[in-house]
Amino acid sequence: MAHKLLRSIVMKGLAAVVCEAVEAGRRAGYEDWVRGQIAAELAGDGHGTIDRFISGSAKHAARRAEEMNAVAGYCHALGTPSHMSTAARDSLMELAGAEVKSA
Repeated sequence: MAHKLLRSIVMKGLAAVVCEAVEAGRRAGYEDWVRGQIAAELAGDGHGTIDRFISGSAKHAARRAEEMNAVAGYCHALGTPSHMSTAARDSLMELAGAEVKSA
């Protein structure tokens, strides 16, 4: 059961992120571009990507949190949900040891 739940973190979270990004891309007129960016990441070196996500998030958490705050604001302006972007911002803020600020 633990394996199924741990896998669900990735698969359901990834699905939610992809849906949010594609919807925002569609509303901004860049759906094909967003889909291409996602496909390129998914086709890459999986283990290398995991390592890059972990080390990069720790090293650049504060800057990335600010960027995700801007992303959430952009999604809001497009009229699309930003649940995953806001959650990423909050997670990065926590990783940076900073107080969470909303968009």
